Amino acid sequence: MEFIHKMTGIVLLDNEGKRIFAKYWTPELAASQKKQASFEKQLYSKTKVKEIVGYDTDEADITVFDNYTVVYRCNAESYYYMISEKEENEVVLSMALDCFYTSLVTLIGGASDDIDKRALLESFELLVLLTDEMFDDGIIMEINSDCVLTEVKPHARDLSDSPLSSLKTVRSLIKQHL
Repeated sequence: MEFIHKMTGIVLLDNEGKRIFAKYWTPELAASQKKQASFEKQLYSKTKVKEIVGYDTDEADITVFDNYTVVYRCNAESYYYMISEKEENEVVLSMALDCFYTSLVTLIGGASDDIDKRALLESFELLVLLTDEMFDDGIIMEINSDCVLTEVKPHARDLSDSPLSSLKTVRSLIKQHL
């Protein structure tokens, strides 16, 4: 019995199937951008939700796709996928997805349906931080959103103290004096 749960990838797509964010830990998918795009297109085609009356987007769905177990959920503008080997425990994947999604909603500061593509792209560094905090080379390290938020919030809260903001300040000062 395996106690280490490993992910193959995490993917966020918009409601047209275009990539917002992706991180793959398997050599088969990480090797080629073309293969990733094809995989994501087929995955989106299989899981895309049409206007179904009574469809509850707060629940994760599970599917087997191309020898991978995929746990996913969607909201008005985006799809969130946790991908692993077919033998992986889907309950753990669902918990990882819930942790990621809950943490993201809390950090961006909106209701679950308010996370639009623009907010995700503007908060891209939070996607990277969350992924880095929750996974280590694909191994699921944390599935408790409170623990993840404790580690990520200090970095997300004060972006005015980041090196990038310092560079922007210096740049604006130089422009003023030239």
